[in-house]
Amino acid sequence: MMCMHNPELSIIPLTNHIPLRKVPDKIQHVDASALYRSVVFLKNLTGFSKKMAMTGINPHAGENGKIGDEEKYLKNLIQKFAERGIPIDGPLPADGIFMPSNRIKYSLIITAYHDQALIPFKALYGANGLNITLNLPVLRVSPDHGPAYEFAGKYEGDIQSVYKSLKFSMETGEQWIKQYSSL
Repeated sequence: MMCMHNPELSIIPLTNHIPLRKVPDKIQHVDASALYRSVVFLKNLTGFSKKMAMTGINPHAGENGKIGDEEKYLKNLIQKFAERGIPIDGPLPADGIFMPSNRIKYSLIITAYHDQALIPFKALYGANGLNITLNLPVLRVSPDHGPAYEFAGKYEGDIQSVYKSLKFSMETGEQWIKQYSSL
């Protein structure tokens, strides 16, 4: 699972790099146990302490079925987390979840699809974000902008996110080993 991380806020999109029309079907097949392990791992790794939220798929999170019923799958995931003692607010409308009043309440926002997460994350944090791939047997951290192949060998671009990725990896590497070995 992909996690975009900044010390102020982390985001996990439930789907990545698929056409928008395929999102509702893909959401139905999200592995709740893998998502749970990802959230627990991230919480242990980063130490976040604020609440978690999940966005809906449809505008206004479907308005209780008036704009679609795809949110029922998300409600099921939220219920599974509650049964394990981890409350998640939602599904909430994606159009307001990144407002300052919400960002101070939440450490993690789980979104339905890629652009619902990455557009606001990159607009808010720019090169100050990291991409942490969760549920791997190795710690994988990269800049939030991806590999930036277009800059390779040209000595152009900002290396701050590369530096932050390396720093995070070095600072959390030992902690990651302890976390992974206990799973």
